[in-house]
Amino acid sequence: MDVVPILYQGVYTPTIVRETMDKLKANGSALVPGYPKPEGVVVFFHRTQTMFKQVFDKEDTGWDRKEKKEKAPVDPVFEERVNSYLHPVRLEKLMMRDSRYLTQYPKTLPEIARDYVADLVKESEPIEEEVMKALRRKVFPFIQAHYGKG
Repeated sequence: MDVVPILYQGVYTPTIVRETMDKLKANGSALVPGYPKPEGVVVFFHRTQTMFKQVFDKEDTGWDRKEKKEKAPVDPVFEERVNSYLHPVRLEKLMMRDSRYLTQYPKTLPEIARDYVADLVKESEPIEEEVMKALRRKVFPFIQAHYGKG
């Protein structure tokens, strides 16, 4: 491996992997000195030219103990305004416009979402910036709810 530093070379044992990971957890990244949250190790087997990755669990490192930002309370009136732009009939009309949308789905999902929002902008009154941001976050799940995740 020439992309990451070699932390151990020799006979493989699960104990060696565990000890190497313990050192990383205690000392931080060997690739980026000073970075306190290494991801794990890659074990490379020369004879078979294969490798596997052993990563830390969130619980082992405390990565999930970050201060969580408080989410702003959901304004039902705002949510209703955003949701008012998500219509299954509008989506069906769009999907019928180009057969590729369905035949190449889910590859076309970003294109469908882009075209759906573009149609809204053309056909609706001006949409407030905050509503548009929320709409862009919801359009992928909206399409996936009707056509599956692929």
